[in-house]
Amino acid sequence: MEEGLYFNQNNVQTLTLENLAKTIHENYSNGLPCGGIYHFELLQTLFDYLKKTGFKPEVTEIFAANNKDRYRPGVSIDEKTAQAKGEHSYEAHILRRVYANVKLCESGIDGIDLNMAVAYHQLGIQVAFGPMVRVCHNQTILAARDVFSNQNISQCGNKIEIAKNVNAMLEAVKEYLSDIQNRIIDMTKTVKEYQNQDFLRIHLEYILRMLMEARIRHDSNHGLIHTPVDYPLSSSQINAAFERFLIEEASRKPLDNEEKKDGYMTWWDALNIFNVDLKPGACIIPSIIGQSYGLGELFENAFQMTK
Repeated sequence: MEEGLYFNQNNVQTLTLENLAKTIHENYSNGLPCGGIYHFELLQTLFDYLKKTGFKPEVTEIFAANNKDRYRPGVSIDEKTAQAKGEHSYEAHILRRVYANVKLCESGIDGIDLNMAVAYHQLGIQVAFGPMVRVCHNQTILAARDVFSNQNISQCGNKIEIAKNVNAMLEAVKEYLSDIQNRIIDMTKTVKEYQNQDFLRIHLEYILRMLMEARIRHDSNHGLIHTPVDYPLSSSQINAAFERFLIEEASRKPLDNEEKKDGYMTWWDALNIFNVDLKPGACIIPSIIGQSYGLGELFENAFQMTK
């Protein structure tokens, strides 16, 4: 199989930054980039900021995804270029849904890196920072101040300031990076606290109740309970996470006939069980960062109640 993009085989494809730059640069009728900036240019700009801050950013993965939007689908193919260079060539594709994970540095905790997640899609742009588990690439977003966007993120309510344009969002990211070393210290402290606290059955019941309540309130048409704030996990995601939790819990049961005890998992274990599906391929790109933030906030609120 020749190198290229095969969306006819899988709706999610991976590629490098170099190959992303080879794709068609989509413009408005006035000649300006659609979305205010090209996807590869956005990543290059963020890389420049990171390097000036002292990081050596490393792209761990870039995803492009298709969707069935009638007017601006996630992927379009230019027929003339496809005939000249091949239907799977990078140069023949317009990519409107792109998600990137960028490693900034190791966190000081075994197996966990500090990561920058970037979502570029038809609705806008989102950038977020937080710890990522190296093996499974589980992304955690711990606070609203770690999220930047030029579009409303329904899971965040009004807790993040929506930038009026791309340049304003990038300026906010640059300001954030000026003090990121202190933020890394705070993130690392939070992760260690999660790792040192047992996650008990009563905590599981509370998390499940809050996830279900968030979903029901958002979907309800009743004025007394409806909220516009979107839920961190859908019903199917909650079910899948609960099943993973039960399987993991059962796998940690002692081999002998000793009675099952509480506390075989930590809060960090539980969070990483619940956010497994918040990745390209399992979750649509425009929702990943918002849902990751919503789940992180829900866990943090619950965790604080246990202190």
